[in-house]
Amino acid sequence: MARISMSRVFALVIALAGPMCAIGYAQERAGKASVGVRILGTHRAGATGVSSGGTGGELEVGQAGTYGVYGDFSGALGAGGWPVRGTDTAHAWRVEARLLSLRADSVELAVEWSRLASAAEQSVPEVGDRRVFRLKADERHLLDLVQSDDPASAVANLVVELTAKQVEDPAYAGVSLAYDLWLVHQSRAGEKTTKRVQVAGSQGAMMVFAFPKWGFRLDGTVVPGEGDPPLTLSVGGTVLGRLRPGGGIEVVLDGSLQLGCRSGGIGGGSGTKSYVARDGETVEVELPFGSGYCGTITGESIPPNVRPGVSVFGAGLRVSNREFFEGDRLSLLVAARRQR
Repeated sequence: MARISMSRVFALVIALAGPMCAIGYAQERAGKASVGVRILGTHRAGATGVSSGGTGGELEVGQAGTYGVYGDFSGALGAGGWPVRGTDTAHAWRVEARLLSLRADSVELAVEWSRLASAAEQSVPEVGDRRVFRLKADERHLLDLVQSDDPASAVANLVVELTAKQVEDPAYAGVSLAYDLWLVHQSRAGEKTTKRVQVAGSQGAMMVFAFPKWGFRLDGTVVPGEGDPPLTLSVGGTVLGRLRPGGGIEVVLDGSLQLGCRSGGIGGGSGTKSYVARDGETVEVELPFGSGYCGTITGESIPPNVRPGVSVFGAGLRVSNREFFEGDRLSLLVAARRQR
């Protein structure tokens, strides 16, 4: 089993646990991405529907494509190549997108866009810029927004946005991955408590997971069952896997940890880890408890065997995450397996 540390500030610190371990950093990958540019006309209150038009295409890493969309506040919208022809609508947008890199869970693009006052006069841009950003499959990136000054127009806003997602390898069509996840808490005294969840989905799909909450007494012991403990621990996130040539699986794990107090207030952290493992190999990811305070516990008094980090605060108690859980260890065990 390999061991990885995941920091709450997204630093990627990797440690290998033995010479037979196949874990490594996730790398940029070859392939294509499908890039889309869409214009939407959002209707005013009382109007129905949203008008839209879109264009796009597939790009290889290093390749660029140029796209055009246009629209006005009467509801006329369209899209195509550049220059946009056969229209005299109020605004036109030129969007050039270059695919910089692909990773297991995201696409990196360099985009240069401009808005022109008239689609019939495609010469002098009104506004525009250049930017580099990374998109996950379900994310949209807003390029521009234009609002109507006429309260009588059916369309209130024109919105131009960009999407991008990897083009899946036909060799992996229909392949699904199953993820087995164990959450393990080890107290400073060596006592272990574990919970397990399982999720499955298509390779390349982002799967959501969440463990049932744990409760803690102020002496650090785990509270069994539901109950109403003074402290609760919640851990969840997403996991995504992609098959790699040679049978390995590239995994992107995005986890979050929250510590809550009975009367409100939360603390904790989150982080992302990418690695490559063998099919079915179990990887251990350490979860730091993070810094900060989880809030105020009202109606509680400090017990005789209270852990460090609990202090009187106003009418109740406050818990420092780092001090309270000093010496404890929390980790995720993750195994990804190809199902078919």
